[in-house]
Amino acid sequence: MPFVPEPIQKIQKQIGELYLYAATHDTLTGALNRTGLEIAYTEIYDDPTVKPLALLLADGDHQKWVNKTFGFRRGDETIKGIYQTVRASVRRQDVIARIGGDEFLVLLLDDRSEMSDISRRRRYVSPGGKVNTVYERFGMATKAFVGQNPDLYPMFGISLGYTIWRHGVDFATLQAEAEAVLQIHKDLQESERSYLLSAA
Repeated sequence: MPFVPEPIQKIQKQIGELYLYAATHDTLTGALNRTGLEIAYTEIYDDPTVKPLALLLADGDHQKWVNKTFGFRRGDETIKGIYQTVRASVRRQDVIARIGGDEFLVLLLDDRSEMSDISRRRRYVSPGGKVNTVYERFGMATKAFVGQNPDLYPMFGISLGYTIWRHGVDFATLQAEAEAVLQIHKDLQESERSYLLSAA
């Protein structure tokens, strides 16, 4: 092999890292993309030291309305807001990927709960000692985001779906389970939204 000076080697390494980051991350939000998610899930699945995990979906409500009403630039800012809401609602070790326009998938690590529907919710302990659910954290973070963007209320919201990882169940099945719960949550959100609009 030809001799490559050390400074050039460092540059080549940096370029390689940039290419790898670009190939595995979403350019708008910085979350993992589908390729990055696949790599992360494979590593987690193959790691015997990782405890069972849960899969969470977060999907923006009425993103098309945001784009049509306020333009695509505001739509992009809303998508960033969804990601920031997701990031603020889960823990540092949890893996977040953008899998669609306004849809994010989260791999919750070390979660041994038995949750399978929106009436049974995984609880975490906050730094201040307060016990709260993932859903409560999302609710608080979403409320904070909408509070900063009052013109989006009551149309905009974030719906959630959740399922528990089980050994031997493929990823597509887990995602389909979470999507079914997501649709239930969307229907509930839409009913509440219709009531608020009719009462306005």
